[in-house]
Amino acid sequence: MHLFSRWLICSLILLIFLSSCRTCLQASADFAKDKEEDNSAVDELEKTAVNLEVFVEEMVTGIPYSSSVDKSESEIDNGQQSGFVLREGIEYVGKGGKYSQGGTLALNYLELPIYGMYRQGINQSSAVFGGLGPFVSYGIGGKISGGGFSMPSFGENNGGYKRFDAGIGFLVGYQYQDFQFSLNYDLGLVNTAYPSTDITSKTRSFGINVAYCIQKLIKKK
Repeated sequence: MHLFSRWLICSLILLIFLSSCRTCLQASADFAKDKEEDNSAVDELEKTAVNLEVFVEEMVTGIPYSSSVDKSESEIDNGQQSGFVLREGIEYVGKGGKYSQGGTLALNYLELPIYGMYRQGINQSSAVFGGLGPFVSYGIGGKISGGGFSMPSFGENNGGYKRFDAGIGFLVGYQYQDFQFSLNYDLGLVNTAYPSTDITSKTRSFGINVAYCIQKLIKKK
């Protein structure tokens, strides 16, 4: 495994186990698009994939839904408090699709999304939230295949793509008790194609997500 992907995994493990953040496990149905352009044509590759993510949430500032909640309870972020929330995670993401002239592209990434969100409590068991923030991705595998050939997706020498990708993500959702239901859209801003290919390639992704949240793995004393 490449050094950058190891760093991503180790960073999240430390964040989960050494902090008092809420930890959530998420599964997503993602509809990814890779838009490729050259001087004469545009090719849009589309792919549907199931992605997995672990993320943590921590209140930056907030108030409990009910003014009757005592101080000891209001210090606990149970997912229904109103206020600003910082969310960080690591996700396994599959992108790519089919070329219009034949062949398929598979791009597998480890992605680190960071969202600044605002959450509005509805009652003592539910809330709505929304936010945006940057993401960075690092390619860990994949193949370009078709017509009896197959080669790695990443690397300039074999006509592949750059491993690094980055952009901005948008997120809206609904929290009910320990469950989250959300929609997200990722807009890639980096040209992942090498200059030698004479094309521009940028990723897009729309996701439908379901997450289950654990209050805290380690509680503050």
